[in-house]
Amino acid sequence: LGIGTLVIAASLASRYGWWIARRPFSLAGVEISPFGLSIVPFLLVVGVLILVAFINWEDTCVTLGKLPLFQGGFFGSRQYTFGLLTNASCAISIAGFLFIIPVFLQSIGLTGLETGIILLPYSVTLSLFSLTTASLSQKIPPKYIIQFGLVLMLTGVWMTYDILTVELTAPELFWGFVLFGSGTGIVLAQVSNVPLSAVPPSESGTASGVLETTREMGIAFGVAVIGGVFIFSMYSHLTNGILKQGEITVDETTRQEIIIFLEDTLGKAKTPQEEDKLLAQLPEKVQQSIDTFLPSVLINAQKTTLVTVFDCLLFSLFFSAFLPKTRLKQKTTIATDAASKGAKAME
Repeated sequence: LGIGTLVIAASLASRYGWWIARRPFSLAGVEISPFGLSIVPFLLVVGVLILVAFINWEDTCVTLGKLPLFQGGFFGSRQYTFGLLTNASCAISIAGFLFIIPVFLQSIGLTGLETGIILLPYSVTLSLFSLTTASLSQKIPPKYIIQFGLVLMLTGVWMTYDILTVELTAPELFWGFVLFGSGTGIVLAQVSNVPLSAVPPSESGTASGVLETTREMGIAFGVAVIGGVFIFSMYSHLTNGILKQGEITVDETTRQEIIIFLEDTLGKAKTPQEEDKLLAQLPEKVQQSIDTFLPSVLINAQKTTLVTVFDCLLFSLFFSAFLPKTRLKQKTTIATDAASKGAKAME
């Protein structure tokens, strides 16, 4: 329930705002926006409180001698905790990247098949490096392997950001996807082993379940948050383009109202014909020039979103700095299975 509440909050953020309410939240016809704030921070607080209450209840069960659902003693391990945080933040970045790239490619006119072919370098390098680098942790501290993979991912995102222009061609994306896929494979091969290797065998099953849950939560957050950033950025840049081409000057409040209007109207259009009908309501000068600035709107929205992915990866790099510098003597079966599942989930 707590995790579900957090995910719902993240998915509503792009529509209602992270802090200040972009629009009032309505429930059964009643508008909810206390103190002008969005519903999102309240849902986040509720989700955290539910999780804290659950953990406290589990501790109480242990104190009373009852059988708890899980014993979270492994959270006291710095290696497990920061391994968990590194895992979750990586999942957010990877899921967000894999969500927005296909959306962007298809929005500029590519088919699903063409998009899949362009993403092949990512999938191939991910599989290759996740299979071939898993045993390196017995020779090199996994902390440094993970950090090397994260640097590759950061470089791949930066290269993709740097080459995004209106004249973009598919081959130009190749090396960015290769680096991102290689880094992802290297990270996923290690990021599950590190936290689980710090857990006693008697708690490994529970710790693995928490790790997998956290990864799935990261994936959900990645799609919700980073996808929301892309959608909001697209309508924001579209609004800027319309105002500029129409030579219209408005204050920030009116600009936000226009963004919301475009979200509500264009977002409901199910066919190109419906979109054309809605765009016909724009000033004639804007209609004549919209095809010229629409590609740059998509490019700018994608760049804004890639900056968010880059920032999430920087958080992963920060968390990884607290991992131990020791080598892993032997991977547990559970850790290996978790790493394999993680790689498959990201393909």
